[in-house]
Amino acid sequence: MSLKCLAYTRQSKTRPTETTDTSLSLDAQETRIRAYCEAQDWTLVAVHRDSDVVGSDPDRPALRAAIDACEAGGIDVLVVFALSRLARDNLLQETIWRRLRAVKVRLVSVTEPHAEDDLVRGILGAVSAAERVRMGKFLSASFRQRADRGLHHGTAPYGYQQQPRPRPGEPQDGYVSLLPNPETASVVLEMYERYRGGEGSTAICKDLMARNIPARDSLYWHPDAILRILRNPAYIGVVRHGGTLSPAAWQPIVPRQLWEDVQRQLAQPGRAPRTPYANRSPLQGFIWCGCGARMWMSGTTFPKQGKPTIHTFRCASTISSVKHPCGQHQRSIGRKRAEALVLAQLQRDLAGRRPVDEIHERALAILQEQAPDRKKQVAELEKRRKTLDARRARVEEWFLSGRRDYAWAAAQGAEIDAEMAAVETELANVPVAPSREDLEAMADDLHTLEPLDIRETLLRLQARVEVHNGEVRIVYPERVARHLRAATSE
Repeated sequence: MSLKCLAYTRQSKTRPTETTDTSLSLDAQETRIRAYCEAQDWTLVAVHRDSDVVGSDPDRPALRAAIDACEAGGIDVLVVFALSRLARDNLLQETIWRRLRAVKVRLVSVTEPHAEDDLVRGILGAVSAAERVRMGKFLSASFRQRADRGLHHGTAPYGYQQQPRPRPGEPQDGYVSLLPNPETASVVLEMYERYRGGEGSTAICKDLMARNIPARDSLYWHPDAILRILRNPAYIGVVRHGGTLSPAAWQPIVPRQLWEDVQRQLAQPGRAPRTPYANRSPLQGFIWCGCGARMWMSGTTFPKQGKPTIHTFRCASTISSVKHPCGQHQRSIGRKRAEALVLAQLQRDLAGRRPVDEIHERALAILQEQAPDRKKQVAELEKRRKTLDARRARVEEWFLSGRRDYAWAAAQGAEIDAEMAAVETELANVPVAPSREDLEAMADDLHTLEPLDIRETLLRLQARVEVHNGEVRIVYPERVARHLRAATSE
C-alpha cells in the first residue's frame, strides 16, 4: 500500500546567484522531495512552503499547517529536504519530532537517511543550531564591514535608489550603493524644510496625499513614515549600524544644518513643534488633568471690549472630538495661575538641599523605617528564583531524555513562568536603597537647575504637572522624589 506523505519546505532568503543543484530555494527543495517520493512509491498529498522565515521561529504558518494536517490523521510521512529546513533549534526540532511520533507520523529527510535515529537527529540538530549562530555572526560582521566602507545594506531609503552592483571582474571604483532618486529626493528635502518651518508630520502627510505624491510602497502616507524619514541620518550621508555612525559614500540629500535643526525640534516633548508665538506657555506638553487626560491651552478674545486675550488650560474631555469622561468638577485653570503655582512648588522643592552624605544617611533611614525586613525579603525571593531555575532545567532534561512528554513539559513550563513572573514582580516592588553615585549625580543635576526656567526644569527632572480640581502639584519620578524627600525632610 502506498504511503501518504506531506512535504515541507523553508527558505530564509532568496539566493539568486546559486545554481539549481546547490540552491535551497523552495522550488529546488520541492523538486528533490518529489523525486524522492516517486522513488519510494509514496503519494505526495500536499506541499507546505514557508518563505523568508528563520528556522528558529516556531510560529511559521506553513509549519503549523503541516503539523496540524499530520495530527488530523491520514498522513504517514512528513518529508523535508534537510532537518535544517524544519528547524534550526534543537529543542524546537525535538518538540516537532515528538508531536509527529505521538500521531505515528514518520519524519524523513531527503539528504539525511538516518534522521529518525535519536543520536543522528540530535547531532544534526546541534549542528543546525550552531550554523544559525555562525551565520548570524557572519552576516553581522558583513553588515559592519559594509557600514565601515560607507555602503548601505537593505532597501534603499525613500529619496534614494539602489545603484547596480558591479559584476565580478568589473572595476569597483565609484560604487556607492545608493544614488539620489531624481523624482523623490526633492520631496525629502521639502519635508525637512517644512518641518523646520513649524509644520507637523500630519500636515505634511495630508498635503502629500492631496498632491498625489505616493509613498515608497503605497499610495498613502502615514505620519510615522514622515517621522522615520526625518530621523534617518542617511539623508546627510551617514551610515547607522549597531548604534554607531560612519561616513557614507553616497551623496547627501539634506544639508547637515537643516538635519540638526529638525533633530532638535523632534527632541522637544509633546506634539510636533508649531510656529512660535508670543503667548506660548512653558507648561504646554507637561500639564495633565487629574482624570488622566492632557490639558490644552486655549485663548478667549474680547475684540469689542478691547481686553487682552485670556489663556486657559482645559481638560481634553471638554473637546467634543475626545470621548473621555472627566470626574473633576473643575476642568480648567488659568495659565498665569498654573505657572505661578508650579514655579512656587519648584522653588520650595529645590531650595535648602543638604550635603550628599547627609542625604544618603537620611535616605537609608527613611528606607529602614518603611521596609525594616527588606534584606530578608530580597534573600527569600532570590532563593525562590534559584529554585525555579533549577526546576526549569530539570523539566528540560526530563523532556529531552524522553522521560516526560511534550504536554507535561509545556504545562510545567507555563507554571514555572507564572511563578517566576510573580517573583520578579515582588522583587521589583521591594524598596531599593539609593547609591551614593546616584545621589551625587542627582545632586549635580539639581544644583544646575534654575526654577525660573520652568520648562527646562520639568524636562530635566522628567516631571509632569497634574491639576486636581484647581489644585496644582508636580509629580516626579520615584528616583527624583526619593532624593528630594531625603534632601529636604527633617
